[in-house]
Amino acid sequence: MKTYRYFVLSVLTILPLTAKDENRGSTPSRDAVRIQPANQGISLKDLTTTRDINSLIAYSTTLSGTARDARVNTYKGRVTLRGVVETADEKQQIEKLAVSIAGPGNVNNELMVRSSLSKN
Repeated sequence: MKTYRYFVLSVLTILPLTAKDENRGSTPSRDAVRIQPANQGISLKDLTTTRDINSLIAYSTTLSGTARDARVNTYKGRVTLRGVVETADEKQQIEKLAVSIAGPGNVNNELMVRSSLSKN
């Protein structure tokens, strides 16, 4: 059973590396794998940044419960905010909290305002 488990894990690890890249028609190398903004870095600095921003959001008394559920990911110092908030003011407030930790120019705000979602 152990051998089977290791075989499955090794095959699952290799499969993404052997898949063809549709844009180039070739097999991508490990270095060519695209990094998505949703990725969470595992460096101590990235984890600390994410934790600190999440703490500020969680303990803010002016944010709604919906806004407190916003997702924060940090990869190589770049913070991505995702989720739904009730108002545009909450969206700006969360961005300001993130900028206070990550610094200006390091925050990608992809939060969506609930009222603009219902119009679509």
